[in-house]
Amino acid sequence: MKVLYKYFYWFFLLSLSLWAMDMDQLKEIFSHRHFKGEFNLERVDVNLPIPMRFDGVFEIKNNQLFIQVKTPLQMNLKLDSTGIFYQTTEDYQRFNGNFDPNLFNMAVNFDFLSLEQYFSIRLNGDKNYWTIQLIPRQNIGINVIEIDGDNFIKSVFVKEANGSTNTLKFSLIKFLD
Repeated sequence: MKVLYKYFYWFFLLSLSLWAMDMDQLKEIFSHRHFKGEFNLERVDVNLPIPMRFDGVFEIKNNQLFIQVKTPLQMNLKLDSTGIFYQTTEDYQRFNGNFDPNLFNMAVNFDFLSLEQYFSIRLNGDKNYWTIQLIPRQNIGINVIEIDGDNFIKSVFVKEANGSTNTLKFSLIKFLD
């Protein structure tokens, strides 16, 4: 279960923080502070015989990320500047794991200049189709993150230092503000 929380944190945090080609386009796209959509995540772990797959919906609202995993298990997660939480029958309980509140705040506030402290960023393409390659400046257990899209993110691919990979695909994005 800790692996699931960790990867949702990194995928959504990094992918939401790098949504378009250049700063002018980012300012226009990120004028929307409330949006939602669907996702599917496939994790190929070098230690497991078959890939793990997760599907669900997400919503960004009031500097909070809400994730509802629908398959293969049902789970609700909330990420905000104070941590990662999972929903119980009564309320949200804090998940005690790795969480960087500064990185989270940079992502939800679209502070790209500060994110460059953590990653070397390579942009290619144009507004119709672009790719971003992120290479961590420090050892965080990830070798590379590749993101592609058009007017929003289509997919995120992460290759970990141990050889495991993760592919996150977004669809049906709706801007609600």
